[in-house]
Amino acid sequence: MTWNEPPSREQLLRKAEAGMRAGLVVLEGICKKKLAISNMGGKAPSAPGEYPHLGTGTLRSHITTAYKGIKGNKVVGALGVAAGATRIMMIDQRNGKKTRVGDYALILEVGGSRMAARPYLRPTAHDHGKEFSVAFIRAALRTK
Repeated sequence: MTWNEPPSREQLLRKAEAGMRAGLVVLEGICKKKLAISNMGGKAPSAPGEYPHLGTGTLRSHITTAYKGIKGNKVVGALGVAAGATRIMMIDQRNGKKTRVGDYALILEVGGSRMAARPYLRPTAHDHGKEFSVAFIRAALRTK
């Protein structure tokens, strides 16, 4: 006869962290894949409400995730643009104007005074909860 004790708090935290990290990796991959529709040369820009089309790949290369830890009874993680992106400049190929990657990312996500939103982070997280959950559960179950 085998007695399976309930997992300790430390084991549950390890499982939760492994699950969150795995789920975040899945969301990051989905988001980057959605940002892969090409607009090289500027002939096929995205329409309002669509995922932004790929121009230089700078935005896509700065999409990342972060495991934030346990906050109360919640496991917290984030999908977003790398923190260092606020210091990196990109040049608009059409007019030569310099823009910070972080500013560009925000304007695409929520829109600006001269451009409607082309959200990519929120739809990824909202529309792909099932894929996130599957990765979370699989990783949690594999973790001891």
